[in-house]
Order: sequence, then structure tokens, then C-alpha cells
Amino acid sequence: MGKKLYKNKTLIVIFLLFVNIQMFSSMWDFRKFYSSTGWKKFFRARQPKQRINFANVNDELMSAAIFYATNYYRIKYGLKPFKYSRYLQASSIALSKDLVMYKIKKTYRVRSIAELVRKFTKTGYRYLMYNGYSFCALNTPPGTLIKPPNNFHGSYYDYRGRKVLPKSYLNYAFHVVGQMLNNRITRYKILSRNLTVMGTGSTLYYFNKLPIFLVVQIFADNMLDEVPTSDSK
Repeated sequence: MGKKLYKNKTLIVIFLLFVNIQMFSSMWDFRKFYSSTGWKKFFRARQPKQRINFANVNDELMSAAIFYATNYYRIKYGLKPFKYSRYLQASSIALSKDLVMYKIKKTYRVRSIAELVRKFTKTGYRYLMYNGYSFCALNTPPGTLIKPPNNFHGSYYDYRGRKVLPKSYLNYAFHVVGQMLNNRITRYKILSRNLTVMGTGSTLYYFNKLPIFLVVQIFADNMLDEVPTSDSK
């Protein structure tokens, strides 16, 4: 009975997250933002250093943080930074939702990246690839035993009674991309010379009451809506 109740609560939480997710604002000029912002400018800004509020995740900020952390490593390894694509970002968010639902219900159909991207454009690219990984968003070393709250929006503590805070958007992005670079398959895509455009997205879910983001990066060789960042200039 307890396990069934917990699964139902998880489904409710995921459903509410999908309903309340911050959709793309028609007032925000994302093209101007990405074209005028490089990783250094983004890292110096105040917003990426905010701690994640699990009750009100800023999805645009999370996507931007993962995008610029990825480009930081691209440049560090002597590669050209990725260009930004709104089509790929929207597809990444949709795929992350699909993958979370598949974790909850194995019979859920996960759409292919080609199927998702084709909703926006059927031309402009030759091939698509993606990375998908799940990471806890608490600011604590891996392996730390965490005491979860009684409800989904309470405080977390370690077993010494010390409060465990969420990571900031920037720290979480660095953690995510750093972990992906430790994996041969995901590293290959991040550091591929043949992939030049990227969009990122994520979906928050809870496992054993711990907050976890399923992060998706979708890459392409070319996109009709690609925007070079100031790092490319």
C-alpha cells in the first residue's frame, strides 16, 4: 500500500510540474540574448548563481546554464562553441519529459529526437544526436546519506543533522556536464567536431523524495534557426 501511494504521489508531482513549467516567453528576445552572450559574460551574471528553487524552477535559466557550461568545455578542449537553436531546446525539453514519464511508466512511448525536431523543421540538418542523464540537484558530495523531508518542498538534511541546500544553476550545470565528460559515449557527442548546434532542456522529478533533473542535450550539424553566440565571433 505504501509503495503504491508513493508512486501515485510521484505521478501527481510530475503532472504538476508539467502543468506549471515555464514556457517560452514571447516577450523575451532569446536570439538577442544568445547572440550577445558568451560563457564569460553568463558566468559573471548574478542569476546563474541563484540556488535552484524546486517549487519554481527557472527552465530558461537552467537551459542556458547547461548550454554555456557545455561551451566552456568545448572551448577548453580547443573546439568551436556550439551555436544555439530554439528548435533543439524545445525538443530537448519535450524529450526530457518523455524520458521521465518512461521512468515512471515503462509502457510510455518515448518519441524519437527526429520526431520531435520535425515538429519545428524538416530541413536544415543531416543528422541529430542526444545525451540524456539524470542528476541529483542537492549541494552535497556523491554518496552522502540524505534524510528527505516529510513533504516534497521541505528541507533536506544529512544524517549528522546538517541542512543540505540545493545547488545553484551554474554549479549544477558544471556538475552535469562534468559528469557527462566522464562517460565515453556522452563525451564523444559534447566534443564532436561534426556537431555544431545544440539545445538543452531538463525536467525535475523526485526519486525517493530526492530532487533530480533529467537533463537532455540535442545536437545537430546544422539548424535553420541556429544562433552563433558571442564566443563564436
